[in-house]
Amino acid sequence: MNAKRLLSPRYGWGVFFATVVVTAHIAFALLPDSRCLDGVRIDKTTALSWIGLNTSPTSTQCFYYLLPLFAALGPGRAIVEDFITGFNRHLLQRGPWRYLCQNLTVTFLVGMATAVFALTVDYLFSWLLLPDIQSDLILDYGISVDPSYTYFTQLFFRHALGTIVIYIVLAGLITAGFSLLGALVGLVSLNLYAAMATPMVVSLVLATAATSLPKLIASPVAIMITDSPNPLPQFSSFVIGLLACYLLMFGGIAIAFWRRAVR
Repeated sequence: MNAKRLLSPRYGWGVFFATVVVTAHIAFALLPDSRCLDGVRIDKTTALSWIGLNTSPTSTQCFYYLLPLFAALGPGRAIVEDFITGFNRHLLQRGPWRYLCQNLTVTFLVGMATAVFALTVDYLFSWLLLPDIQSDLILDYGISVDPSYTYFTQLFFRHALGTIVIYIVLAGLITAGFSLLGALVGLVSLNLYAAMATPMVVSLVLATAATSLPKLIASPVAIMITDSPNPLPQFSSFVIGLLACYLLMFGGIAIAFWRRAVR
């Protein structure tokens, strides 16, 4: 019953707003580009024009910088609302840890879907509207897809779709992390506004710091963009950092939940 409640439309605003941004990119970038195809130009292709590659900087940056906010609009709010309203007392009777596991599982999956669904829709429309020509190092010289700013660069120039799928999943995993961060802050503070605002504030602070200190700090938002605006950390370092963040957030949520509901 609790899991079904968490999947109600009221916790789907993040997915909805992410899809709205992507729809704007389709309407104002992909559709005009498709009308200008003349059979000669090859700079407007499926792989080069989807929102993740930063070839439409306004749409790309708007989408990715708002993703942390969209992620915080998901089911992670439910646990905060339950403690504020006292509804958690009813749900906890069925088992506190079961309640927490259901909340965290749905929060993680919906947070991941916020990015994955929207990016997949954008790629599908890019594939439908524009020629699906394999990217080439010579022909696509204007696109800065290189190892310093893009993971799996060699794969991109052999099978661009493979790199795009990896980046869609990567964006989903990072966005899920922002969902957990919102849930953690909300559970600690019991403040919905803090829960929704903190992921975006943290992402903006890290983005600013990464621009000033690119060798020391990495921006999660920049990492999600296929043609990153900042130099990237080693992929292994990124994976270790992401897992460490998951561990801290899951652990922090469990401790905060235990202090409020179990002890």
